[in-house]
Amino acid sequence: MEAVVSTQSTWKQWYQRRVHGAFQKVNKIFPRQVIVYRDGVSSTQLEAVLRDEVNKIEQAFKECHTPENPCKPELEFIVVQKRIVARFIQQGNFETVPPGTVVNSDVVSNQFWDFYLVPCSPPPGCTATPTRYIVVKDGLHLADPRREGTRGGTLPGETDLEMFTNQLCALYYNWPGPIRVPSCVKYAHKLAQQFQQAMIKQEPNRRLNYTYHYL
Repeated sequence: MEAVVSTQSTWKQWYQRRVHGAFQKVNKIFPRQVIVYRDGVSSTQLEAVLRDEVNKIEQAFKECHTPENPCKPELEFIVVQKRIVARFIQQGNFETVPPGTVVNSDVVSNQFWDFYLVPCSPPPGCTATPTRYIVVKDGLHLADPRREGTRGGTLPGETDLEMFTNQLCALYYNWPGPIRVPSCVKYAHKLAQQFQQAMIKQEPNRRLNYTYHYL
């Protein structure tokens, strides 16, 4: 995991050099699937993210592709929103919903595929604050009703993504339980904070690559 300034041109160049280059160096092939959890995006910026960031990633895929070494990964791009006003309680006792609760109908958007997830318990006497996830790009076709196993209601692919996201919230090494966001998002926060405080004037040592030095 590395820090990068999120301008359009440098972001694409970093993705080609670091993500594709590093992955191919270790695994000898390009990735077949890429899942991105993008934090810090408001609802009014979704169209801009789709136009600028998602398109740049797809352009990087095309520029890395060669007949000898094909690069055509499927991209799943998910926006993570923490600052929301929605709260969910149980109907019977009016207590907060238990950890692992997913809300994916009735109160969700009619423009994007989104869902709310409560991955952890709140402090005693408080109501849990859910995290909202908006799938801006469904390159894995998880919400495709033509997928095998679809029988109406919630699609199997949607459930898979919800469960996968919930499991990621329990993989943050600095905390003995689940957190509000996927671990990769929290790791990115920690790395950005460290870079801002200690390495803003110099290039990080290459030996720090592929390590959890920022924990």
